[in-house]
Amino acid sequence: MLPEIGEEYVMQQTASANKLRRKVWIEARAWVEEGKTKSHNAEQKIYQLVIFLGERSQKCYSDFQSLLNCIPSENQDSWIGVDMLNKVITVTLL
Repeated sequence: MLPEIGEEYVMQQTASANKLRRKVWIEARAWVEEGKTKSHNAEQKIYQLVIFLGERSQKCYSDFQSLLNCIPSENQDSWIGVDMLNKVITVTLL
């Protein structure tokens, strides 16, 4: 299954005006190993993977360039989220 591209336009309020901003994301699947303990082997679970593209990553993606330079600095951890209950991983790139 190939990743799907989604986009929508959202209103972003700034101090000077309201701006229409394009929000783009890629939807894919991720296989995550869960449940490994001393007495049990791990199982692989399929998670929905949603990658939100910022301006830089949108340009790289449309130019078929690597997205590695679009990962936020290693001092931040708010760019990735895992919802184990709903089996969703979200990633927000620059």
